Amino acid sequence: MGTSCSVNEYLDTARAELTQSYNTLPAYETLPSRTVSWQQAWAMVEKNNLALKQARQALDDARHKENNTFRNLIPQVNLGYYYSMALFGNNQETNSPNGRFDINIIFSIPELINLPIDYYTAALATYKAEQNLEQKRRELISRLYQFFREEEIQVASERTDDDLWQIDAPTNELTSKKQRELQQRERWHKICSFLNCYDARWKLHPGGIPRVSPEDYREKIKRPGDISVTLAAMEVEASRLRKLGVALDYWPSLHVSFYSPTLFNLSGGNMGGFMNMDDVRLDMNSYFSLDTRLTSWNKYQDAKVQHELLLQQLKQRMYEHREKIALLMRSWTEFGNWKQAMEEYIHFRRSQGATDPETARKMHAESISIRKSILDQDRKNLERECALIQEYGLPEKKTSTIPEK
Repeated sequence: MGTSCSVNEYLDTARAELTQSYNTLPAYETLPSRTVSWQQAWAMVEKNNLALKQARQALDDARHKENNTFRNLIPQVNLGYYYSMALFGNNQETNSPNGRFDINIIFSIPELINLPIDYYTAALATYKAEQNLEQKRRELISRLYQFFREEEIQVASERTDDDLWQIDAPTNELTSKKQRELQQRERWHKICSFLNCYDARWKLHPGGIPRVSPEDYREKIKRPGDISVTLAAMEVEASRLRKLGVALDYWPSLHVSFYSPTLFNLSGGNMGGFMNMDDVRLDMNSYFSLDTRLTSWNKYQDAKVQHELLLQQLKQRMYEHREKIALLMRSWTEFGNWKQAMEEYIHFRRSQGATDPETARKMHAESISIRKSILDQDRKNLERECALIQEYGLPEKKTSTIPEK
């Protein structure tokens, strides 16, 4: 890129490409309608979901940095070319172009004290990236479950509305077909964004969706989720490393470098190589810095205080987590009992029968009203189910269709 490049020129090119890409996007009305199962949808998430791709990229970066820790021990090879020519002057020496080409190798040993700590820190970061990836997968499983269950509840709700229209004509006017289509389009956009695939108007088939119940988590809630407790433990370990890093300031510093002689030299048409042992050099320096201003001491004391505060915060978070999970389980259980009681009441009322058309109409309206109330509460309870799935994952018997990475 030259110095005469134009900002507007490059931005215009980028804008034109983006505009062209936007214009080629297919319209909603032209897309085919396709149905995906639970297994197919999860396979698309594993392949296309952007959040999952970012988590995988973060893991790759962490592994790359971990591998780089010991690469400082690899010798450095320097290639140098030096050229000089006198622009003015009449003597032969200044008028003769002179170029020199060198190859040297430098061995540099980093601080031996910090090397193990640097590697351990990088390895800890890699492990954390692995846990973050698993946490992201569990979060996406929870969201996919939510999408499928919402679709299931929506279909049941529309059936209930259809029954209601038969006995209440004004209701049919309030909840029109157009409103349903708008809601369906909104759901389609969320699903396509989640799957990161806009090739069709994806519809979720409820068949094959895992079914969970409070009993699946009765034993699990006695302890925090495996990923949550691991990430908390890593916070403690990272805090400990911060203290150790400050303490290492009191250790002497040692640097060692080894310079080879010129391995190859070309100058003025003459070639040379590994000839002069006087070029071999070993540089080593060690120094110890006295903490006369108490800078390191204050940093260490601050790290100790922060470590203690972290332990107290984690203890508080564990208590809040236990109470939150207990409330979720109790609310889910109470909802299940209430739902069962309502369904039994509907069955009981139907078994009584009706002696006249008006009574039958009222019984039918009451049944529809109760069913709508059940569906509304089912939507609210879905948040509890998803929260437990995200914390503990799907029960083992439910995860046969979703392989663990």
